[in-house]
Amino acid sequence: MVINSAAISVATLIHELMIEAFIEYKNEIPPTSALDETVQSVSDALEKGEKALIASEENKPVGMVRFQLKND
Repeated sequence: MVINSAAISVATLIHELMIEAFIEYKNEIPPTSALDETVQSVSDALEKGEKALIASEENKPVGMVRFQLKND
C-alpha cells in the first residue's frame, strides 16, 4: 500500500472515495454528513488548509482520509 498527500486537483477522486465509503450509511439515524459533501465543498476545504491522504494498492486508489492540523 502506498499513501500519498493529495492536492486540490484530485478533489473529485477524494469525493468519489468518500461517497463510496459512506454510501452504506445513507439511511442511518442520524445520517452521515459525508454524503452531503460535493466536489466543490471538498475543493473549498482543501483550499482553506484542510489536508488529505490517498491510499493506493497496485496504483488503484482504495481509501482516503481528510484532516486538519491544529496547534492545540
